[in-house]
Amino acid sequence: DACRSLNRAFFTSILTQTPYVICKFATTLDGKIATDTGESQWITSEAARKDGHRLRGMVDGILVGTNTVIKDNPRLSNRSGEGEDPTRIILDRRGVVDLDYHVYDGTQPTIVYTTHMDEAKIKTLRERGVVVEVMKEKKGKLDLHAILKDLYAKDMGRILVEGGGRLHGSLIDEDLVDEFALYLAPTLFGGGKDAVAGRAIAALSERRDFVFDEVKMLGPDLFIGGIRACLRES
Repeated sequence: DACRSLNRAFFTSILTQTPYVICKFATTLDGKIATDTGESQWITSEAARKDGHRLRGMVDGILVGTNTVIKDNPRLSNRSGEGEDPTRIILDRRGVVDLDYHVYDGTQPTIVYTTHMDEAKIKTLRERGVVVEVMKEKKGKLDLHAILKDLYAKDMGRILVEGGGRLHGSLIDEDLVDEFALYLAPTLFGGGKDAVAGRAIAALSERRDFVFDEVKMLGPDLFIGGIRACLRES
């Protein structure tokens, strides 16, 4: 059992031919990741943020959507001192992320998936070493299944998702989340941006069950890690 747990990401990626997907959330007690105006830095403490960087050093890639890049302009680097920088994976369906954002600064490997990007921008990004993959739309969205298959073909065995509510919701809707990492701050917003904005289920039988795998305090914050119940039971 201990060996299976330790190697669950490897086993899962081999069997599914997709990367093992870890969703990271940093939220308030009422499940908010930002205020109504979008302010989010910082909900959790420095200790929690440092631990989040440690997670980045344990994965092959870090996946974000357009809104996260535009609102936060993140570097998506690993500043924990443990492990390497992950490959940046950007979902930019409409090709709206400007070239001067940190994700395109050339300091670490970067892949962008798009369906509608200007040819001149594609050329410039490729000249900077960014891998640009033009995908077919699926119901007006990027095809997450196809993207994960492509990432696996690019030797991505484990990825960390640090998106907003829409990206987290889409992954949960498609049942693509294998593990979660929740950083819970002891505060309440009452309103604001939800950590998950997916399609609501109609019945409890449709839920995706997880098992709490790790719980620890990080300064004032609580970390809860969990994996799919089926992975724990297999």
